[in-house]
Amino acid sequence: MAYKSRKISVGKTDTDNVYLTEEEIQNLATINLNSRPSLDRVRDLFIIGAYTGLRFSDFINLKPENIQEIEGKKTFNVLTQKTTQRVVIPIHPLVEKIIEKYGFKLPEA
Repeated sequence: MAYKSRKISVGKTDTDNVYLTEEEIQNLATINLNSRPSLDRVRDLFIIGAYTGLRFSDFINLKPENIQEIEGKKTFNVLTQKTTQRVVIPIHPLVEKIIEKYGFKLPEA
């Protein structure tokens, strides 16, 4: 119960947020990795994760049946594992190109 004591305090520190810009993600997508198929798959999975915002455990389980069209826009309809919340995520054009590349399935993780 010592953690509840008012004598213990948590200091605040400035942090540098680390993230990729849209341009950096686009640059990653344009790298030709045809000679390295495993790196090509990893890069594609990374881009899917970046544009969906899903946890790894959720986006590696995406299947063609998770893809729906709502008002002419393709979306992922996913029941998340950790929170068991249903989320609907618009599919970014780059993600759509990637899943088309793999026959509307995700590359193996």
